[in-house]
Amino acid sequence: MPDSSGFGSYTESGMVIPCTFRGTEVNFVAQMYLDDDPPIAAGREIWGFPKKYAHPKLEIVKDTLTGTLDFETRSGQHFILHPGAILLAEDTCGGGHKWKLVDDQPWRRVYVVFAQGASVPFQPKA
Repeated sequence: MPDSSGFGSYTESGMVIPCTFRGTEVNFVAQMYLDDDPPIAAGREIWGFPKKYAHPKLEIVKDTLTGTLDFETRSGQHFILHPGAILLAEDTCGGGHKWKLVDDQPWRRVYVVFAQGASVPFQPKA
């Protein structure tokens, strides 16, 4: 991350879980990982974030999903997601797609949210 907080450049990632607290939708920050000590200390000791030292990076790791999914986009594009597939999607409307499981395995997936305007390192297949 570029210097946005006065600590210089560092890399940060985390896990945020959408949930409900006393009837209000909130985001619970479960874990945060950074590769620089000063922003870890400030984030943890001053602002109370669950920050720990690590070397976070975004990379493609295959065989991390289970389940086969029959997927259809809002525009009618249709495809099958198999275990190990990575789907890069931009949700600007909050729905409109359809999907169904086509095998007896649960669909396990990971969501990575990029900041608006961030450089996305994935390229679609031609």
